[in-house]
Amino acid sequence: MLIIMIGCVVSYLRPLPTLAVTTSNTHQSANSTSTISWPSDSIAAIGAEGYGVLASSKGSDLPVPTASLAKMITVLSVLKQKPLAQNGQGPTLTMTQADVDSYWNYVNQDGSVAKVAVGEQLTQYQALEAVLIPSANNMADTMAKWAFGSLDAYRAYATSYVKEIGLTHTTIGSDASGLSPTTTSTPSDLVKLGAIAMQNPVIAEIVNKPNVTLPVAGTVYNSNHLLGVNGVNGIKTGNSNEARGCVLVSAVHTVAPGKTVTVIVAVMGAPTLRAALAEGQALVQAAGPHFSIDQVVQSGQTFGDLYIPWEPNSAAHAVTAYAGSAITWDHSVSPITVNMHTIRNSVAKGSVVGSANLRVGSATVSIPLVIDRSVSSPSFWWRLIRW
Repeated sequence: MLIIMIGCVVSYLRPLPTLAVTTSNTHQSANSTSTISWPSDSIAAIGAEGYGVLASSKGSDLPVPTASLAKMITVLSVLKQKPLAQNGQGPTLTMTQADVDSYWNYVNQDGSVAKVAVGEQLTQYQALEAVLIPSANNMADTMAKWAFGSLDAYRAYATSYVKEIGLTHTTIGSDASGLSPTTTSTPSDLVKLGAIAMQNPVIAEIVNKPNVTLPVAGTVYNSNHLLGVNGVNGIKTGNSNEARGCVLVSAVHTVAPGKTVTVIVAVMGAPTLRAALAEGQALVQAAGPHFSIDQVVQSGQTFGDLYIPWEPNSAAHAVTAYAGSAITWDHSVSPITVNMHTIRNSVAKGSVVGSANLRVGSATVSIPLVIDRSVSSPSFWWRLIRW
C-alpha cells in the first residue's frame, strides 16, 4: 500500500506535459498568372523593390552586353569602397592629363562623355552626377581608378561584388563604363541591380535629376526622358552598337491611397534607345494592375490544433486574432510558417499561443494566434493516476 501511495504522490508531483500542437500550413504560394505583353524586339524583366524578379520575357536568360547600364555596378562598387553620406559631397577628385586623355579616347569612340580639364576639381558627388546623368564613360573609368587604383583592380572587386549581391549571370568586362561589349548581364540580374541601387539614397537622388551643372562640362542632361512620367524616378539608360538600346527603369506605383510599391523594369537589346524607353514605359504601366492589396490571412483562420491529454476527446484550436493584408503580385504570397508557444496547464480563451508568419515582398506579416476556447487545469484525480 505504501508503494502505491508513494507512486501516486510521485505521479501527482510530476510536471504537467506540454500540450501537443499539430500545426498546419493552409496557405501556399500561388502560381503567377502574369499575362504581360512583352516587346518582340528586345528582352526584358519586371520586378519590384523587396519582391525580386516577378516576370521575364522568353530568351531573357542569356547574358548580352549592357552598354551604360554597367555604370550602376560601377557606382555601387565605388560607394562600397568610398562611402558617401546623404547630403554630403565627399572628397575632391582633381583631374589629370590621364583623365583628359580618357575623355578624348571616348570622344573618338563616339561614346557619351563629360568634358574635363587638367586641374579641374570635382567632388565625389559631382563625379557621380557626371557618371549617372550624362552617362559619362570617361568619368566612370576615372572614378573606378580613383576608388580602386586601376581598372584591373576595379574589375576584380566588381566581379566579386556582383556575386555577393546575387547577380549570377553578370560578367564585368574590360572597362567601368559599359562601352565595351565584354560587360554582359540579363534583364533579371539588372532588375535585382536596380532595386539595390535605388535603396542607396545618394544614387536614388541623383538618378531622379533631369540635369546638373558641372565645373567644366557645364549643364548636362539626363537621357532618361521617362523621369516624372507615371511615377518614374530613375534609373539609367544605355546604348551602343553591340548592346543596342537598353534601359533600367524605376517607378513608384500607387496600389491604394498610402500604399505604394517601387516597380523595376529592365529592357535590353531594343533597336534604339528611344524604342527601349518606350518599351520600358509600357512595361511599367503593364505591371501596375498586377499588384493588389489582398487579405492574405482570414480572421479566425485555424493554424494549429492543441491536443489536451486530460481531455482526450476534445481539442482546442490556434486561430488568427485578426485578418492580415499585404500588397501582392498576382495574389501570390509565400507559404505561412507557424510558431507556437509552450503551453502547460490552464489557458484562457483568447490568450496568444503563437503566431502565423509569412513574407510578401520585403514585408513580414505576423499575425498572433489565439486559443479558441479555455482549457482548464487537469483534475486532481487525473494528475494522481496518470503514468
